[in-house]
Amino acid sequence: MQTEITGLKTEIAGMQTEITGLKTEITGLKTEITGIKTEIAGMQTEITGIKTEITGLKKEIVGIKVELSKKADKKDIEYLKNQIRKSERLLLDEVERVHEILDMHIKDTTRHTA
Repeated sequence: MQTEITGLKTEIAGMQTEITGLKTEITGLKTEITGIKTEIAGMQTEITGIKTEITGLKKEIVGIKVELSKKADKKDIEYLKNQIRKSERLLLDEVERVHEILDMHIKDTTRHTA
């Protein structure tokens, strides 16, 4: 009987140690989640900025289209088309960069262990 009680006490002590370890791990995960939330908020801010840039580019495009309708000179049209393409490439590069960052965070299993 005494042996059984001692065994149970040892088992309980082991479980308490395990629970303490789990609590520590949960605290660490909460800290990581808070960090990830902060990073996501930053990315959302970046995305909002990109949306603003897109809106600006759309307005530019509208202005360019107005210019194109006024000027039928092929050189001007080609120049404006090239400017639009450059703007689009820069914008797409930025969007791709943000997507790569998001993908990197999604694939980082060391940060998403919960």
